[in-house]
Amino acid sequence: MPLGEIAAGHGKEGKEEAKVESVALSPNTATTAVKLTFDSIIAVHSLNPWGNPDHAFDTWRKPKGANGNLWLRDELPKTVPNARIFLYQYDSSPAFGSSKKRFVHQANDLLERIHINRTECSNRPILLFGHNLGGILIK
Repeated sequence: MPLGEIAAGHGKEGKEEAKVESVALSPNTATTAVKLTFDSIIAVHSLNPWGNPDHAFDTWRKPKGANGNLWLRDELPKTVPNARIFLYQYDSSPAFGSSKKRFVHQANDLLERIHINRTECSNRPILLFGHNLGGILIK
């Protein structure tokens, strides 16, 4: 189950700190939003109740299927062009008799794959986000 890069980003390599800056939402108002800059983003998909082999991608794609818009690849890089964006694929199909041990193994596998992919840039800011079961796996 790979941790696959789906958008390379074109930011700096190395030991960047997460940047936080205020951005005006409108030139005519004092309302601002916080803008965070991350160099690595990892998405973790949801439960796969039907055993769909494309589920990891279809969680983030609309409409589902190869011709859909995979927003992690097609839209998110427009907002965070410097970020490297990864998708963690794991077996999330429910099975009778599956144990907590199997789920913990998937979480440990994610941590190990992050460690392996970040040996030369361990201080790079990272954002993990998950859909449904993926959020629990991250936690």
